[in-house]
Amino acid sequence: MNSRLAKFLVLMALVIGAVEIFVRANSENFFALSDKLLLKVEILERNPDTRVLCLGTSRFLDAIDERQFSSEIERLTGKKIKVMNAATTGSQGARFEYFAEIAAKNPHLTHVILEADPPALQDGELNFPDHLSSAEPDESENPKFAAQVENRLQAWVIEHIAIAKYRKALRPATFEKLFVLATSDIIAPSAWSRKGILRNFFVSSEVDITDQIIAEFRPEIITRESTSAPLEQLRPSVELKHMQRISEIFAASDVEVIWVAPPVSKAKIKSNHNSKYSDYYRYLAHKHGSQFYDYAGNSIDDHYLRDSTHLNAAGRFVFTAILAQDLAEKIASKSR
Repeated sequence: MNSRLAKFLVLMALVIGAVEIFVRANSENFFALSDKLLLKVEILERNPDTRVLCLGTSRFLDAIDERQFSSEIERLTGKKIKVMNAATTGSQGARFEYFAEIAAKNPHLTHVILEADPPALQDGELNFPDHLSSAEPDESENPKFAAQVENRLQAWVIEHIAIAKYRKALRPATFEKLFVLATSDIIAPSAWSRKGILRNFFVSSEVDITDQIIAEFRPEIITRESTSAPLEQLRPSVELKHMQRISEIFAASDVEVIWVAPPVSKAKIKSNHNSKYSDYYRYLAHKHGSQFYDYAGNSIDDHYLRDSTHLNAAGRFVFTAILAQDLAEKIASKSR
Protein backbone atom coordinates (compact mmCIF):
# COMPACT_ATOMS: atom_id res chain seq x y z
CA MET A 1 0.00 0.00 0.00
CA ASN A 2 1.23 3.49 -0.82
CA SER A 3 2.66 5.13 2.34
CA ARG A 4 0.82 8.41 1.69
CA LEU A 5 -2.46 6.53 1.34
CA ALA A 6 -1.73 4.62 4.54
CA LYS A 7 -1.04 7.86 6.43
CA PHE A 8 -4.22 9.38 5.06
CA LEU A 9 -6.29 6.36 6.16
CA VAL A 10 -4.73 6.42 9.64
CA LEU A 11 -5.42 10.16 9.92
CA MET A 12 -9.03 9.70 8.83
CA ALA A 13 -9.49 6.88 11.32
CA LEU A 14 -8.14 9.08 14.11
CA VAL A 15 -10.40 11.97 13.13
CA ILE A 16 -13.48 9.74 12.92
CA GLY A 17 -12.53 8.13 16.24
CA ALA A 18 -12.15 11.53 17.91
CA VAL A 19 -15.53 12.69 16.56
CA GLU A 20 -17.13 9.44 17.75
CA ILE A 21 -15.72 9.91 21.27
CA PHE A 22 -16.86 13.55 21.34
CA VAL A 23 -20.40 12.70 20.17
CA ARG A 24 -20.68 9.87 22.71
CA ALA A 25 -19.54 12.18 25.51
CA ASN A 26 -22.14 14.77 24.49
CA SER A 27 -24.92 12.42 23.38
CA GLU A 28 -27.65 14.37 25.21
CA ASN A 29 -26.78 17.58 23.36
CA PHE A 30 -26.51 15.83 20.00
CA PHE A 31 -29.87 14.15 20.60
CA ALA A 32 -31.41 17.59 21.17
CA LEU A 33 -29.74 19.02 18.08
CA SER A 34 -30.95 16.23 15.81
CA ASP A 35 -34.51 17.60 15.51
CA LYS A 36 -36.13 21.04 15.76
CA LEU A 37 -38.74 19.77 18.25
CA LEU A 38 -36.07 18.18 20.44
CA LEU A 39 -34.23 21.51 20.40
CA LYS A 40 -37.35 23.21 21.81
CA VAL A 41 -37.64 20.45 24.44
CA GLU A 42 -34.03 21.11 25.50
CA ILE A 43 -34.65 24.87 25.68
CA LEU A 44 -37.73 24.27 27.84
CA GLU A 45 -35.79 21.98 30.19
CA ARG A 46 -33.12 24.67 30.52
CA ASN A 47 -35.85 27.14 31.48
CA PRO A 48 -37.79 25.38 34.26
CA ASP A 49 -39.34 28.69 35.37
CA THR A 50 -41.49 28.80 32.21
CA ARG A 51 -45.10 29.43 33.22
CA VAL A 52 -46.87 29.55 29.87
CA LEU A 53 -46.03 27.27 26.93
CA CYS A 54 -47.29 27.73 23.37
CA LEU A 55 -47.31 24.56 21.29
CA GLY A 56 -48.31 24.26 17.65
CA THR A 57 -47.22 24.35 14.02
CA SER A 58 -45.70 27.08 11.84
CA ARG A 59 -48.99 29.00 12.11
CA PHE A 60 -48.43 29.42 15.86
CA LEU A 61 -44.77 30.14 15.28
CA ASP A 62 -45.77 33.14 13.13
CA ALA A 63 -48.74 34.14 15.29
CA ILE A 64 -47.31 34.56 18.82
CA ASP A 65 -44.30 36.54 19.99
CA GLU A 66 -43.53 35.18 23.46
CA ARG A 67 -41.63 38.21 24.71
CA GLN A 68 -44.36 40.61 23.62
CA PHE A 69 -46.98 38.30 25.14
CA SER A 70 -45.12 38.26 28.46
CA SER A 71 -44.72 42.06 28.42
CA GLU A 72 -48.43 42.53 27.74
CA ILE A 73 -49.39 40.23 30.62
CA GLU A 74 -47.09 42.19 32.93
CA ARG A 75 -48.48 45.52 31.72
CA LEU A 76 -52.08 44.41 32.19
CA THR A 77 -51.76 42.51 35.48
CA GLY A 78 -48.49 43.57 37.07
CA LYS A 79 -47.30 39.95 37.09
CA LYS A 80 -44.11 38.92 35.33
CA ILE A 81 -44.59 35.52 33.70
CA LYS A 82 -42.08 33.65 31.55
CA VAL A 83 -43.55 32.50 28.22
CA MET A 84 -42.08 30.16 25.63
CA ASN A 85 -43.33 29.62 22.09
CA ALA A 86 -42.29 26.03 21.31
CA ALA A 87 -44.19 25.79 18.02
CA THR A 88 -42.36 23.97 15.23
CA THR A 89 -43.00 23.53 11.54
CA GLY A 90 -44.49 20.28 10.28
CA SER A 91 -45.74 18.98 13.62
CA GLN A 92 -48.22 16.12 13.91
CA GLY A 93 -50.07 14.23 16.62
CA ALA A 94 -47.30 11.93 17.84
CA ARG A 95 -44.84 14.82 18.12
CA PHE A 96 -47.37 16.98 20.00
CA GLU A 97 -47.94 14.17 22.47
CA TYR A 98 -44.20 13.57 22.92
CA PHE A 99 -43.65 17.22 23.83
CA ALA A 100 -46.77 17.28 26.02
CA GLU A 101 -45.52 14.33 28.11
CA ILE A 102 -42.25 16.16 28.79
CA ALA A 103 -43.71 19.64 29.29
CA ALA A 104 -46.35 18.40 31.75
CA LYS A 105 -43.54 17.45 34.15
CA ASN A 106 -42.35 21.06 34.37
CA PRO A 107 -43.04 22.01 38.01
CA HIS A 108 -43.76 25.68 37.29
CA LEU A 109 -45.90 25.35 34.16
CA THR A 110 -49.42 26.67 34.78
CA HIS A 111 -50.87 27.14 31.28
CA VAL A 112 -50.36 25.62 27.86
CA ILE A 113 -51.71 27.41 24.79
CA LEU A 114 -52.22 24.79 22.07
CA GLU A 115 -52.93 25.41 18.42
CA ALA A 116 -56.42 24.21 17.57
CA ASP A 117 -55.58 22.91 14.12
CA PRO A 118 -57.12 19.42 13.71
CA PRO A 119 -55.59 18.77 10.24
CA ALA A 120 -52.12 19.09 11.79
CA LEU A 121 -52.91 16.41 14.37
CA GLN A 122 -52.45 13.33 12.21
CA ASP A 123 -50.66 10.12 13.09
CA GLY A 124 -47.00 9.88 12.25
CA GLU A 125 -43.59 8.64 13.31
CA LEU A 126 -41.43 10.52 15.78
CA ASN A 127 -38.28 9.87 13.72
CA PHE A 128 -36.02 10.81 16.60
CA PRO A 129 -32.67 8.99 16.99
CA ASP A 130 -33.90 6.91 19.93
CA HIS A 131 -37.18 6.09 18.15
CA LEU A 132 -35.93 5.07 14.72
CA SER A 133 -36.38 1.56 13.44
CA SER A 134 -32.99 -0.01 12.87
CA ALA A 135 -33.58 -0.74 9.19
CA GLU A 136 -36.29 -0.86 6.61
CA PRO A 137 -38.06 -4.22 6.68
CA ASP A 138 -37.67 -6.51 3.67
CA GLU A 139 -41.09 -6.85 2.06
CA SER A 140 -40.37 -10.15 0.31
CA GLU A 141 -41.47 -13.43 1.92
CA ASN A 142 -37.98 -14.93 1.62
CA PRO A 143 -35.45 -12.13 1.79
CA LYS A 144 -32.12 -12.91 0.22
CA PHE A 145 -29.12 -13.62 2.42
CA ALA A 146 -27.46 -10.37 1.27
CA ALA A 147 -30.52 -8.34 2.28
CA GLN A 148 -30.57 -9.99 5.72
CA VAL A 149 -26.89 -9.19 6.24
CA GLU A 150 -27.42 -5.58 5.10
CA ASN A 151 -30.36 -5.06 7.45
CA ARG A 152 -28.50 -6.53 10.41
CA LEU A 153 -25.44 -4.44 9.65
CA GLN A 154 -27.52 -1.26 9.44
CA ALA A 155 -29.19 -2.12 12.74
CA TRP A 156 -25.85 -2.70 14.43
CA VAL A 157 -24.34 0.54 13.09
CA ILE A 158 -27.28 2.68 14.21
CA GLU A 159 -27.32 1.02 17.62
CA HIS A 160 -23.59 1.17 18.37
CA ILE A 161 -22.07 4.04 16.33
CA ALA A 162 -22.95 7.46 17.75
CA ILE A 163 -22.06 9.43 14.62
CA ALA A 164 -24.51 7.26 12.67
CA LYS A 165 -27.23 7.51 15.31
CA TYR A 166 -26.97 11.29 15.60
CA ARG A 167 -26.00 11.97 11.99
CA LYS A 168 -28.70 14.65 11.58
CA ALA A 169 -27.01 16.67 14.32
CA LEU A 170 -23.70 16.67 12.45
CA ARG A 171 -24.92 18.78 9.55
CA PRO A 172 -23.65 22.37 9.08
CA ALA A 173 -27.02 23.73 10.25
CA THR A 174 -26.22 22.33 13.69
CA PHE A 175 -24.04 25.36 14.37
CA GLU A 176 -27.09 27.57 13.91
CA LYS A 177 -28.99 25.43 16.40
CA LEU A 178 -26.14 25.70 18.90
CA PHE A 179 -26.39 29.48 18.62
CA VAL A 180 -30.18 29.34 19.15
CA LEU A 181 -29.66 27.19 22.25
CA ALA A 182 -26.91 29.42 23.64
CA THR A 183 -28.90 32.65 23.15
CA SER A 184 -32.33 31.37 24.24
CA ASP A 185 -32.31 33.63 27.33
CA ILE A 186 -31.53 36.71 25.23
CA ILE A 187 -33.36 36.17 21.93
CA ALA A 188 -36.69 34.37 21.64
CA PRO A 189 -35.87 30.93 20.13
CA SER A 190 -38.92 31.05 17.88
CA ALA A 191 -37.56 34.15 16.10
CA TRP A 192 -34.89 32.11 14.33
CA SER A 193 -37.46 29.84 12.66
CA ARG A 194 -39.59 32.57 11.09
CA LYS A 195 -39.51 33.98 7.58
CA GLY A 196 -37.70 37.29 7.11
CA ILE A 197 -35.65 36.98 10.29
CA LEU A 198 -33.31 39.91 9.55
CA ARG A 199 -36.16 42.19 8.56
CA ASN A 200 -38.01 41.30 11.77
CA PHE A 201 -35.00 42.28 13.87
CA PHE A 202 -34.42 45.68 12.25
CA VAL A 203 -37.88 46.83 11.10
CA SER A 204 -40.55 47.77 13.64
CA SER A 205 -43.79 45.81 13.32
CA GLU A 206 -45.74 47.84 15.87
CA VAL A 207 -49.25 48.82 14.86
CA ASP A 208 -51.70 51.19 16.50
CA ILE A 209 -54.36 48.73 17.69
CA THR A 210 -57.71 50.42 17.23
CA ASP A 211 -61.19 49.21 18.17
CA GLN A 212 -61.77 48.34 14.52
CA ILE A 213 -58.69 46.09 14.47
CA ILE A 214 -59.74 44.44 17.72
CA ALA A 215 -63.16 43.71 16.20
CA GLU A 216 -61.48 41.88 13.30
CA PHE A 217 -59.70 39.57 15.75
CA ARG A 218 -62.64 38.65 18.01
CA PRO A 219 -62.76 34.92 18.87
CA GLU A 220 -65.56 32.48 19.38
CA ILE A 221 -65.02 31.29 22.96
CA ILE A 222 -66.03 27.76 23.92
CA THR A 223 -65.83 26.60 27.53
CA ARG A 224 -67.52 23.96 29.65
CA GLU A 225 -69.89 26.64 30.97
CA SER A 226 -70.79 27.96 27.53
CA THR A 227 -71.72 24.54 26.10
CA SER A 228 -75.25 23.41 26.88
CA ALA A 229 -74.75 19.64 26.65
CA PRO A 230 -71.89 17.19 26.10
CA LEU A 231 -71.53 15.64 22.66
CA GLU A 232 -71.11 11.89 23.01
CA GLN A 233 -71.94 10.85 19.43
CA LEU A 234 -68.98 12.30 17.61
CA ARG A 235 -67.53 10.16 14.85
CA PRO A 236 -64.12 8.88 16.01
CA SER A 237 -61.22 10.58 14.24
CA VAL A 238 -57.45 10.68 14.45
CA GLU A 239 -57.48 14.43 15.10
CA LEU A 240 -59.92 14.18 18.00
CA LYS A 241 -57.97 11.27 19.48
CA HIS A 242 -54.79 13.33 19.63
CA MET A 243 -56.56 16.42 20.95
CA GLN A 244 -58.15 14.35 23.69
CA ARG A 245 -54.87 12.66 24.61
CA ILE A 246 -53.00 15.98 24.80
CA SER A 247 -55.77 17.44 26.99
CA GLU A 248 -55.53 14.41 29.30
CA ILE A 249 -51.74 14.69 29.63
CA PHE A 250 -51.85 18.29 30.84
CA ALA A 251 -55.00 17.85 32.94
CA ALA A 252 -53.24 15.10 34.90
CA SER A 253 -50.54 17.62 35.87
CA ASP A 254 -53.04 20.36 36.73
CA VAL A 255 -51.88 22.49 33.79
CA GLU A 256 -54.69 24.62 32.38
CA VAL A 257 -55.27 23.91 28.69
CA ILE A 258 -56.24 26.72 26.30
CA TRP A 259 -56.71 25.82 22.64
CA VAL A 260 -56.37 28.70 20.18
CA ALA A 261 -57.20 28.70 16.47
CA PRO A 262 -55.23 31.59 14.91
CA PRO A 263 -56.80 33.83 12.26
CA VAL A 264 -56.68 32.98 8.56
CA SER A 265 -57.60 34.63 5.27
CA LYS A 266 -61.19 34.86 4.09
CA ALA A 267 -60.59 32.01 1.60
CA LYS A 268 -59.52 29.66 4.41
CA ILE A 269 -62.26 30.37 6.95
CA LYS A 270 -64.49 27.42 6.00
CA SER A 271 -61.64 24.93 6.21
CA ASN A 272 -60.52 26.24 9.60
CA HIS A 273 -63.74 27.34 11.28
CA ASN A 274 -66.61 24.92 10.77
CA SER A 275 -69.24 22.88 12.65
CA LYS A 276 -67.10 19.72 12.72
CA TYR A 277 -64.26 21.46 14.54
CA SER A 278 -66.68 23.33 16.81
CA ASP A 279 -68.16 19.97 17.82
CA TYR A 280 -64.64 18.75 18.72
CA TYR A 281 -64.09 21.85 20.82
CA ARG A 282 -67.41 21.54 22.67
CA TYR A 283 -66.77 17.86 23.35
CA LEU A 284 -63.33 18.49 24.83
CA ALA A 285 -64.57 21.51 26.78
CA HIS A 286 -67.19 19.31 28.46
CA LYS A 287 -65.02 16.27 29.00
CA HIS A 288 -61.75 17.90 30.10
CA GLY A 289 -62.63 21.48 30.94
CA SER A 290 -60.47 22.68 28.03
CA GLN A 291 -61.09 26.17 26.72
CA PHE A 292 -61.15 27.21 23.08
CA TYR A 293 -60.50 30.63 21.58
CA ASP A 294 -61.35 30.33 17.90
CA TYR A 295 -60.04 33.37 16.00
CA ALA A 296 -60.36 31.65 12.61
CA GLY A 297 -63.97 32.68 12.02
CA ASN A 298 -63.37 36.33 11.13
CA SER A 299 -62.08 37.74 7.89
CA ILE A 300 -58.98 39.80 8.67
CA ASP A 301 -57.26 42.30 6.41
CA ASP A 302 -54.64 40.82 4.08
CA HIS A 303 -52.27 43.44 5.47
CA TYR A 304 -51.74 41.13 8.47
CA LEU A 305 -51.09 37.95 6.48
CA ARG A 306 -47.90 36.48 5.00
CA ASP A 307 -50.03 33.92 3.13
CA SER A 308 -53.53 32.50 3.53
CA THR A 309 -52.85 30.79 6.88
CA HIS A 310 -49.78 32.56 8.33
CA LEU A 311 -49.58 35.98 9.94
CA ASN A 312 -46.80 38.39 9.01
CA ALA A 313 -44.82 40.56 11.47
CA ALA A 314 -47.61 43.16 11.74
CA GLY A 315 -50.22 40.44 12.19
CA ARG A 316 -48.11 38.77 14.86
CA PHE A 317 -47.79 42.05 16.79
CA VAL A 318 -51.55 42.67 16.70
CA PHE A 319 -52.60 39.08 17.40
CA THR A 320 -50.12 38.67 20.27
CA ALA A 321 -51.37 41.85 21.92
CA ILE A 322 -55.03 40.87 21.53
CA LEU A 323 -54.45 37.28 22.70
CA ALA A 324 -52.63 38.57 25.78
CA GLN A 325 -55.53 40.89 26.55
CA ASP A 326 -58.03 38.05 26.18
CA LEU A 327 -56.05 35.67 28.41
CA ALA A 328 -54.34 38.05 30.87
CA GLU A 329 -56.75 37.66 33.76
CA LYS A 330 -56.96 33.90 33.32
CA ILE A 331 -53.19 33.44 33.25
CA ALA A 332 -52.41 35.86 36.07
CA SER A 333 -55.00 34.31 38.39
CA LYS A 334 -53.26 30.95 38.51
CA SER A 335 -49.86 30.64 40.10
CA ARG A 336 -47.82 28.03 41.91
